[in-house]
Amino acid sequence: MDGWLTNFQVRWMCDEDRGFILVSRKGVASLAIPDEVARRDRGRWRCSAAGIRASSLRPASEGEAAYALAERWPSHYPQVLGFGVERTELSVVDRKDANRVLATASLYRRVEQGPTTWRAVRDALVPPPERCAASDRVDFVTRALVPAPQ
Repeated sequence: MDGWLTNFQVRWMCDEDRGFILVSRKGVASLAIPDEVARRDRGRWRCSAAGIRASSLRPASEGEAAYALAERWPSHYPQVLGFGVERTELSVVDRKDANRVLATASLYRRVEQGPTTWRAVRDALVPPPERCAASDRVDFVTRALVPAPQ
């Protein structure tokens, strides 16, 4: 039951979170996404449909995307019988302006925090962990980085 409850909490927190936009940039063509963020994303990154091309994170000096996503500052909410919620901040940064944060939102995911002795039992009785992914924040990103007109 605790796995179900924690999944519900993660989904609710993800749906209720509203990103904070400090500065908006117009005419953006591409966005660099770290491999780790893209790997954990259960959906496809939909920015390309909105007019922003997603690319792998490479040094900005190589002529790659001037803007990137950065996931930072993990924190944990109290656990419920072996499960907890991890919150990280997903920021849109300007790589050519000393990684200045333009906008930030939160990502949430259920994490297992209990002892490993009961892991097999928990895995058999609970649903897969719910997680808020970067693709859940596409609307937030396209408000911070307005795509170039096509």
